[in-house]
Amino acid sequence: MIRLYNVQLKISASDISLFILKFKAMLKRFLLSLIIFLISYMCAGQSLSHLYGDFTNARNVESVNMNPFVMALLRPFMTSAEMNGVKIKSLQVMDLSDCDPEVKQCFSERVMEIDDSMYERLVQVNDSKESVRIFAKMDGDAIRELVVLTTGDDAAFVRIRGRFRMSDLNKLVTVR
Repeated sequence: MIRLYNVQLKISASDISLFILKFKAMLKRFLLSLIIFLISYMCAGQSLSHLYGDFTNARNVESVNMNPFVMALLRPFMTSAEMNGVKIKSLQVMDLSDCDPEVKQCFSERVMEIDDSMYERLVQVNDSKESVRIFAKMDGDAIRELVVLTTGDDAAFVRIRGRFRMSDLNKLVTVR
């Protein structure tokens, strides 16, 4: 018998065991829901940062990550003529062409799972063995981020962040 604020409660051992059983059942449902949520979250579309980070340490991968700090350090050594006026904040490049076929296959599967809902798809080409996806994050007519993903024998990842127009990219890639 428990006395609380002049109220007497009679709690028996069977009431306590019934409470414990209900609590365990509720806890099991909660944990099952949490596990289902976490699995669905992990299986949801992968981000580009995760894709780059997961494959940069794979065997025979060549990668370059020029974050904004590195780009700021290099800016005094580059003339505006060399960059044709293109302002690039960061650059990530990863080449998987020398990797094992298993790594390329895993990369191809992960590329197809990429969540590109925040991007505008510019080009998508699917072949029997290879695919190319190019998409951009736009801000009006300016490109804020450009991503190129290729799969197959020449698998690669290119991600350019900055602020530039499509015409600026044409100037940048012209052969002199």
